Parts: sequence; C-alpha cells; structure tokens
Amino acid sequence: MRRFSRDTWLAIGMLILLLLTTVAAAVQQSQEPPPPPLASFSSAPNGARALSLWLETLGYTVSAQAAESFHPPEDAKLIFLLAPTMPILEGEWQALDAWVEAGGTLVIAGGSSGTGGIQWHYDFQDEFYDPQDNPVAAQTPLLTNPRLPTLENFQPAYYLDSQRDDLVTLLGAGPYPVLVLLRQGHGRVLISAAPEPFSNTGLKQAGNADLVLNLLAGVPQGGLVWFDEWHHGVRSESIEISGPDLWLRYTPAGRSLLFAAGVVFLALLLRGQIFGRPVSLARDIQRRSPLEYITAIANLNRQAGHRRHVLRQYHQQIKRHFGRRYHIDPTMPDKKFVAELTRYHPGLDQNTLVELLRQLQEKNMSEQEMVRLAGEASDWLQ
Repeated sequence: MRRFSRDTWLAIGMLILLLLTTVAAAVQQSQEPPPPPLASFSSAPNGARALSLWLETLGYTVSAQAAESFHPPEDAKLIFLLAPTMPILEGEWQALDAWVEAGGTLVIAGGSSGTGGIQWHYDFQDEFYDPQDNPVAAQTPLLTNPRLPTLENFQPAYYLDSQRDDLVTLLGAGPYPVLVLLRQGHGRVLISAAPEPFSNTGLKQAGNADLVLNLLAGVPQGGLVWFDEWHHGVRSESIEISGPDLWLRYTPAGRSLLFAAGVVFLALLLRGQIFGRPVSLARDIQRRSPLEYITAIANLNRQAGHRRHVLRQYHQQIKRHFGRRYHIDPTMPDKKFVAELTRYHPGLDQNTLVELLRQLQEKNMSEQEMVRLAGEASDWLQ
C-alpha cells in the first residue's frame, strides 16, 4: 500500500481546514444574529421598538438613521444612548459634548459593556446595589410632570458613585444615586443606572412610561428624537476607507489577503520550514583544568572578603571529621568536644586543637593568618 508523503498529508489537511472554514462562514451568514439590547428596531423583550413607536404617537419625529461616520443630527432635540455595545471613541465624545452644549438633551441608560467608557467620561464609578437594603425613591421634586405613581419597577443593578458637585440626583436608592442630571453648556445629560424602563417589556410596567415622559420635559412637541444605533453596531453600507488597516478589515479583497496570509503561516508552521541556511554553533574544544576552577573560586572569595566564612568551614570540617570517626556530636562546644575526643585519643594535643578551633572562629583575620590556619587545619584533617 502506497503511503502519502508529509507534504501530501499537509495539503490534505489544509484543504479540509479550508472546507470547514467555508462551511462555518456559510452557516454563520445564514443565521441572523439577535439584535442588540435596547435597539430601536428590535421587537424582542429587551428591545426599544415600543419606545420608538410610542414617541411617534406622542407627536415627536423619531429617527435612527446611521451615516457613514458618527455625528449627531444638528436638528435633534433629544438623543437616546441606550446600553451601547460598541466603544465610544474620543472624537465621538467630542461630537456629543458639542451637541449637548448647544442645547440638546442626552439620555444615557447603562447596563452593558459600553457603559464603562460613559462613566469614565462623566467621572462615575459602578458600585454594587442591593435592592433589598435601599428601595428607589425620588430625591428632587423635578420628576412631577406627570407625577410618578410608583418606582418599584425601576431596578438598577448598580448605583452611580461620583465626587462631582454639579450633579442633581433625581432618583436614589437611599443615599446612592441611580438617576442623575448633569448640566453641560445650554444642554443637559441624564444618566440612568437601569436600562429596563426603556425596553419593550419595561415600558409596560407601572411608572416607567411616566418616568420617560418626565425625561422628555423640555423637548418641544414635534422635535427630532434620535436613537443612537451607531454604538449598537449599525453602520451605513458605504464605510469610508481611510487607511490600509480599514481596507484590510472591511473590504472583501483585504479579508481575502488576511485569510491567505493566515493559511500560509499555518502551513509554514506545520511544515517547520526554515527561513535560511542553518548556522552551526561554535564548539569549545579546549577544556579547562580543575585547577583553573579552583583558582577562579579562590579569587572570587578573596575579592569578596570571605575569609571568615572560609575559616568557619574549616572549623566545621574538623569537628565533623573527628565526630564521624569517634561518634561524637560535632555541635558540642569546642572545649567539651575536645575533652570528649581525648577520651578516645589519649595522645591528642588537646591544648593545640582547642586553640586552633578558637582562632578559626575569630572575626577579624588577615589573609596571611587565614592561609596559616588553613594549613594547620588541613594537617589535622589528614
């Protein structure tokens, strides 16, 4: 039976990978992704289609049209920025701030991955909120047109913690703000920690529709209300390509090049293809003698001033040597150790050994004295 070569198996594997990728892409395109939460075109329970239709019945002009680049409509009176799922860039913040300062009303509802940038922009922090400890209640008499019958359905997941002194707390959970008002130029910014009152399901609950009507106060009848769907990922079909990175990511030819580059890289990685001639490593044929290593260690100890440690090593070696030979505990004090050793070795020069052990434990010792004591210790070890 003929066996396939490694390159043949690699080609077969790459072909199978290409087919699986094509099938996965086709399946993904056939399955329509769910709409983002609080999108004005979504009829899902967490969508905001009911809010958009309700505002039209109230006489407002509603729009969610997305252009080729983000910029708020100049004639818009109110903008809903509901649970954004896309990050808000610095240039987009500048456009929103300029629109608000010109007299617009910006309503922001949190509760998604995009809210971190919003709270950073307005100097807020998320803090955990337990609804059992602090029920939501009105903090100012501003929300009275119409009067709110109940706030039980306003259920934030967190509260807004800030050190700003220019905010007005409209709703609070005890001392913690959950709906605040900020003045910015001639306009205002309303930030809500609960996005559910604006959803299709939440708008049906008691008190939420009255809350939305209070937020619309000051917006003239017939004025344009714009839903920001740009930060829900809704883009115009014609995207302005202003650089090679955008061309690679947003055009079919660019994505094809990225896919081809990935396939080539994977093929080279699996095959182990080298990118040049191998360079042999230089081998050190000459071996060093053991004396060179000993000399190097001795020079290092000399430069570091380890004379005391060297002598202590000789002191321990002498006691361990005789202790192992005569079964004496080497941790005993020197005089007691030598006295015990004399019992087994009567001809031992007891005074000389005691003096040597004492000198080996001295702290300040010259190099000449160290060499002399090391020689005497070597004689005892022999």
